[in-house]
Amino acid sequence: MILDFLPGESHQPSFKLKQQFVPGGGIALADFAHQVGIGRRHLFSRERKRLARDTLRAQRRGINHTPQFPAFPDALGIFSPSEYECLWEIQQVLRKCMNDKTKLLLFWVLALSSLAADQASKFTVFHWLANPETRHVHTLFQKGEQGGFHLVAQFQYDVETGQLKKDASGNPIPYVNQGALFGMGGKHQGLANGIFAVVSCGAAMGIIYWSMQKGSLAHTPLMVALAFILGGTTGNFFDRIAFSGVRDFLHWNLWFDWPVFNLADCWLVGGAILLMTLMFFAPKEEKPQAV
Repeated sequence: MILDFLPGESHQPSFKLKQQFVPGGGIALADFAHQVGIGRRHLFSRERKRLARDTLRAQRRGINHTPQFPAFPDALGIFSPSEYECLWEIQQVLRKCMNDKTKLLLFWVLALSSLAADQASKFTVFHWLANPETRHVHTLFQKGEQGGFHLVAQFQYDVETGQLKKDASGNPIPYVNQGALFGMGGKHQGLANGIFAVVSCGAAMGIIYWSMQKGSLAHTPLMVALAFILGGTTGNFFDRIAFSGVRDFLHWNLWFDWPVFNLADCWLVGGAILLMTLMFFAPKEEKPQAV
């Protein structure tokens, strides 16, 4: 049992409740604090924060540090020294719970920010380059041009009329990649888009489940990698549902010609590289030696 918060204010516990108090009992500690109504601001007093900070510093230096508990604050003077020490232990449990929530918040902020940046960039580039004065209509691979990094908004072209196809609102219809990264499987068009949309949805749900596991919450770099992968996955998934394919607009042809891609692809590749790096350098578990 881990309490996210301890409601109420401090008050005198009954004699029976004190008799039932079990020092160092984990669940009993949290239940005791909950029943007596220890206020959160009392548990997180400046003095106890100092004790936790000193203990953490000692642990990082490899020092076996036993915290010296200070004299009772007036608000907690009703407790014995053993009870006071146990309340300090509860603070450590709550601190860990808050750290997990902070990492989960970081995960969602990065994931949603990546998704927003991807969609905002696609909307901006395709609307800006759809303007006749700034229009750039290129094929997938640019040849014979000076190498560099280009913004390429591709639109569907009507061969018979020689004009760009437009939707009911009069906006040019984007040319989309219905395949995977680098256009793999794109020749199957709608079937490929449907399959990759289902795969993207499943991957997103799997990443969310992975991020909520205790082992993931304890590893900040892993949470960052999963956040970028989720942002890229959902960015392209939205395109597949809304446009029946992925909108690409970034083209690199300096030194070599690279397939057109988008920010979601960058988040996916970057997150995958970080994830593989973490897996490669992960400490190996030591097998117990036979006696």
